[in-house]
Amino acid sequence: GYIDNMVKLKMNTLIMWNEFVPLNAKEIYEYAHASGVKLVWGYTWLYNFNKPMDLSTIYDKVDGILNEFERDYKEISGDGIYFQTFTEYTDENANGVDIARTATDFVNHVAGRFYEKYPDLEIQFGLHAISCKNKLDIIKDVDPRIQIVWEDCGAFPFAYSPMAVSNFDETYAFAEKIATLRGD
Repeated sequence: GYIDNMVKLKMNTLIMWNEFVPLNAKEIYEYAHASGVKLVWGYTWLYNFNKPMDLSTIYDKVDGILNEFERDYKEISGDGIYFQTFTEYTDENANGVDIARTATDFVNHVAGRFYEKYPDLEIQFGLHAISCKNKLDIIKDVDPRIQIVWEDCGAFPFAYSPMAVSNFDETYAFAEKIATLRGD
């Protein structure tokens, strides 16, 4: 029913974000494709990292991120992967470490490891702009093969509710900046 509603609304991409891969993942993928909907599997790249963040240990997690993909997602059908990482914070720094710079470097490193083995894999990065909105000069360095899915950027369409339209002008100005951040 969810995919059917997407089709009615002329939506064409579904990011399935689950704690675990659905048992009927292949069936979901086949139904989505038969309906003209692209299906991307979502999982965390340290999205649920504990506060206070100890960013000195994040590179210890890279093998686990790759192993999770290879164990759970590689063999099931899908049009790519989507992840969120540790950007959903209101501060620009954690323990004196710049979140935008650290996230950009970490995402590029992990994606680089993916692209070594899976050069055609579509990767989408769910970037929470709260901690990075003033650091676009850093975020522009995210590997251009990675699609950035901007979240928490202000009013609708970035807000969860279509009724959230206060600060529309500020949101529009920000959207204009990110629309060409990494070229056309």
